Amino acid sequence: MITLLIIITVLLIILFMPVKVQIIRNDKKNDINLYFVKIFNIRFDLDEFLKKLYQDNSKPSLTIIINNIKNLKIYKKLLKELMGMIVMRKSTLCYTSSNIYISVACWNSIYALRNFLSYHFLRLDNEYYNVSFKENAKTTIEFEFVFFIRSIYFILAYIISVKDIIKNKRKGSVINVGTSNK
Repeated sequence: MITLLIIITVLLIILFMPVKVQIIRNDKKNDINLYFVKIFNIRFDLDEFLKKLYQDNSKPSLTIIINNIKNLKIYKKLLKELMGMIVMRKSTLCYTSSNIYISVACWNSIYALRNFLSYHFLRLDNEYYNVSFKENAKTTIEFEFVFFIRSIYFILAYIISVKDIIKNKRKGSVINVGTSNK
């Protein structure tokens, strides 16, 4: 009985423990980190794990990109439901450009990204967006996104979207295309 209580307690802790996700890209580092903050206080370097997982010495090709897009279409509802449960704690996006036209395009992309984040995430807490115009500067993009996620969010999002996932998997890659009689 005591072991059952211990197992249930550990499972509940794992389900409800917040995991801090930090996605960073700047001149110094490109990093995706998971921080198990409340109890364990450990950091897991997700990008290194993904590199080792997909390390097959092959370059990205059109078929890999198409397969990733197909997977995004299949799990689109799951991702929307998952993002709808998350509060974005920090959203930072900075562009540096030496061309005025590129700077205008950067502001347009910031506007589109902010609309996407505010529409899909539950709430945005700390936002910072900037476009720097410097002559003779290299065009760069720097960003940082921080949010907290719990394991229970994945389970709830899957339960909500399981019907659409099964329907999209059944379709597979068949595209209904009508023929033209012209």
